[in-house]
Amino acid sequence: MSLKTKLLLTLSGIFAFSALLIWLLLHLFTKNLLAGMAKETTFALGLFLTTLLTFVLTIFWLNHTCLARLNRLTAALHQSGNSPPAGIPVLPGGDELARLSREMNDLLEKLARHRQELEHQEQKHNAILDNMAEGIVVVQNGVIKYANPAAAGMLGCPQDKTDQTFLELVHPQDKAAMHEYCLALTEKGGITRAHPFRSRTADGRERWLEANSTVIGWEEGTAHLHFISDITPRKILEEELSRLMAEKNLILDSLTEMVIFVDRDLHIIWANKTAAQAVGKSVLELMGAKCYEVRFGQDQPCAGCPVQRAMTSGQPYTGELETPDGRWLSINASPVFDNQGNVTGAVEATLDITERRRYEEQLRYLSMHDVLTGLYNRAFFQAEMARLEKSRDYPITVLLADLDGLKLVNDSLGHDRGDELIRACAGQLKAALRSSDILARIGGDEFAALLPDTDAKAAQVIVERLHKHLAAYNNSDPALPVFLSIGWATSPDPSKTLNETLKEADAAMYAQKIQQREKTRPLLCQAITKARPNCDQSNG
Repeated sequence: MSLKTKLLLTLSGIFAFSALLIWLLLHLFTKNLLAGMAKETTFALGLFLTTLLTFVLTIFWLNHTCLARLNRLTAALHQSGNSPPAGIPVLPGGDELARLSREMNDLLEKLARHRQELEHQEQKHNAILDNMAEGIVVVQNGVIKYANPAAAGMLGCPQDKTDQTFLELVHPQDKAAMHEYCLALTEKGGITRAHPFRSRTADGRERWLEANSTVIGWEEGTAHLHFISDITPRKILEEELSRLMAEKNLILDSLTEMVIFVDRDLHIIWANKTAAQAVGKSVLELMGAKCYEVRFGQDQPCAGCPVQRAMTSGQPYTGELETPDGRWLSINASPVFDNQGNVTGAVEATLDITERRRYEEQLRYLSMHDVLTGLYNRAFFQAEMARLEKSRDYPITVLLADLDGLKLVNDSLGHDRGDELIRACAGQLKAALRSSDILARIGGDEFAALLPDTDAKAAQVIVERLHKHLAAYNNSDPALPVFLSIGWATSPDPSKTLNETLKEADAAMYAQKIQQREKTRPLLCQAITKARPNCDQSNG
């Protein structure tokens, strides 16, 4: 039966009981049972007693039916609010209060389960926060509101001390930067990353930390949430690496070699000062540029690039390249490998060898040429004779020429005038011979020429041309005339060696020298007399 139905039935009974009492009072009044009272007083007294009795009965019924049961629910709810909810008594019956007690009991049981789950989750979260290697700090209005054990250890503050200002724990030299960092965090919001700073631990040691921070809601306001990492080992490593890099740069910058490190695409990753100065740029300007662009002014790698060959072969490679301005560079390239053995780039050490190469060219020239005349020397002549002997340039003619009267000129006019005569002789020989002929000075007054692809008939033409050049020169009234004794011989094929041909030409030359001595000597002596009146014809 519902509570409403019970209430209606009960009130109906009370009203019926009250009506019965009123009827009884009226009956007594009519029988004069209360004769000593006035009728009005008797009626009023009866009506009062009836009302009072009805009120008492109503209160009793309400207390029994509703109020007592509500008090039990209220007491049970009050107890549940002061302790973990363990349920409330279920009222008997099927009315609304009984159903309410059952529903409230179910609700309290669910609340108890949720509270247990929340406590379990909180325990897990606290376990995670308390065991994290990364420090977590919540700072509101500059004051630490929360710090997990890792953060307390890093910052050197007790974990339960949450009224300490955050900046007190920052190294004095880093406070200003940290203050600016926090101001920027408040103004911009979002996430601010990787701000390094120092703190002092409880034992006084200095520690490098790094903060990654954001702004969060906290107790009806905002706060800074800092995730703090200990970067002391990394800082020590960075400082050591910086020291080693400075020492390495000092050493590499002191080298005369131009040292660069390039990647697979020939982009410059690092360069020493010498390399930058060589191209008129700073080290920073070289970073990212391609080596062939800044050094050779090209839009593609150099032909035969030693660096590319080193990276392709995986082996060191050395080569020489010429720059557009005529300098020569010796490039020593060594490949660089990663941990898997793949080539990632190369180290290139370059030396300007322009002067060395020029000196080597000079030495090479001197080793093959006569200093006085600029013609090839005896060593080169012999090397070429050996080369031609194995070639297919037959027939080959060997021509020898001896400068007549050189000793007489040296003794009469001095060696300077003798040198002039030698140079004049070399000039006439060079003018008469072909560019393909090999002309050399093989002795003080001896000249020789190798004429490849020249048979006896062609050789005779060349000799005649030489005589014409000499005649024209001597007819031009030079200070000293040039008189040559010429002999030549031809090797038609390899069956006749060039040494044999040389001896044959030498014999022919001396035969001509003896034949024309009496003719050329007076002419030469006349020229000497003009240059020096007291010339003694008996010399030479």
